[in-house]
Amino acid sequence: MHRYRNYILFICAFLIIFILYQMYNQTTTTMKYFPIDESTFILDAFTELQYDSKEDIVNWTVHSSSSEQVYLRQDVSLVYQNGMFKGIQSKWKNNETFIEQNEAIPFKDDTLLQSITFHHGEVHYNNNQDQITSMQQMTDASLYLIRENATVHHFREPSTSKEKKWQGKLTKKTTQQLQTHLDTLLDFHQITIDNYDVIPLHELSKYNDQPLPNLNMDITSKVIGQFWEGFYNNYITLIMSDKEIPPHYMPFILVAKDQSHLLVLYEMDGEKEKLIQQITP
Repeated sequence: MHRYRNYILFICAFLIIFILYQMYNQTTTTMKYFPIDESTFILDAFTELQYDSKEDIVNWTVHSSSSEQVYLRQDVSLVYQNGMFKGIQSKWKNNETFIEQNEAIPFKDDTLLQSITFHHGEVHYNNNQDQITSMQQMTDASLYLIRENATVHHFREPSTSKEKKWQGKLTKKTTQQLQTHLDTLLDFHQITIDNYDVIPLHELSKYNDQPLPNLNMDITSKVIGQFWEGFYNNYITLIMSDKEIPPHYMPFILVAKDQSHLLVLYEMDGEKEKLIQQITP
């Protein structure tokens, strides 16, 4: 009898752990867009890149809070160094308002760091699975770091002629590398660039408050939410599941000028990928 009871307890414990694992796995490997909530929203959010001279690192901080406690809060942030993937932070919380993440970024050479974060939430009304809405916001940060002998110069916006020169040099180098990579992707997928407006991933956050090219603001909010859903499920989960993430360039978003669709182009582990997202009213 004692052995039988232990066996039952073991089975129950195993089932609880399995269910919790499935719930965790389902929540952390998906992000879902729902219609934007009209009364609940991201109250405060920022992405910050701050140089620490004592440790000779960059502190990468992501923060957000919502106006109310909601069913699910998620923040995912990406950072790129001179146009190349450098790191990711992702966190989710149930029935919470506040999320904060921090990570140290080491660097050696002259560096332009660019980060973008998607702050997201699911609002469930009365536990009704048919009445779910979303909240969303994007934030970004950039930081220039230049080593000159034993000194590290760092700035977000240049304030001297020397900093303007450094900014121009780093920006030009990064832009040229990304453009060369984009040309390779366009050629591979046989895409006519004249039919699209091109947005590097880190620039997407400016469309929090202005419409995407040739779209209105309501459709823009929907398109951005759906973009992050697809991008999370196809790109971000792949990064998080790979302990040794292969070096790769920042993805590009191509918005069709005929307002029909957008494309997401990137290369991962030698595979040139193309995601297609239809734009609907």
